[in-house]
Amino acid sequence: MRGFIDDNGQPPSFFNVKRKTSRSIDELMGLCKGVLADKVVCEEEARFLADWFRANPEAANVWPGDVLSQRLEAIYKDNVVTSDELQELKVLLQQITGLIFENPQASLNLSSSLPFDHPVPPVILPNHSFCFTGSLAFGPRKIAEKHVIQRQGTVRNTVVLNLDYLVIGVVGSRDWLHSSFGAKIAKAVEYKEKGCPIMIISEDSFLDALQDS
Repeated sequence: MRGFIDDNGQPPSFFNVKRKTSRSIDELMGLCKGVLADKVVCEEEARFLADWFRANPEAANVWPGDVLSQRLEAIYKDNVVTSDELQELKVLLQQITGLIFENPQASLNLSSSLPFDHPVPPVILPNHSFCFTGSLAFGPRKIAEKHVIQRQGTVRNTVVLNLDYLVIGVVGSRDWLHSSFGAKIAKAVEYKEKGCPIMIISEDSFLDALQDS
């Protein structure tokens, strides 16, 4: 942010920058869904997204804007856009928005597009902290939290720097990034990018650990 000033010639406050970034990401998600509306991504749409990032550079600093902007930069690096690159861009947009299925009602399990750790890390309950987010197919969140406590683990209500595991409910959301539980995911991704050893796992991985404990 050094050297950046707002329209009034003043350095922007942290909250103003954060608010602008959030609005930009909201707009980006809408644009991505619009591009996918006809189930085809053409070169003109890819160019439009690339131009949009140039006009909204703050969106390239947070997920999923950072991933998408980097992909667009790679596509246009040689000034040649191939059909394979457009197909890969389509898949990325589908992953970002959750619009993976031809029939939006075909499945509720949309969490496969979320930023889980790969490979899945070992899930250890004793002496480790857990935060839950999203809707759990397993049952009410309080039941999952009770199982953690019974196994000498601890439960956090929010994502903090020393959190061990963020568990994402298997019932995903097409708009997870902008829902209340999406804020926890975005925060965990931000901390991981800063080097914090937070592990992001699915509800299924958590349940496997329960069965083994």
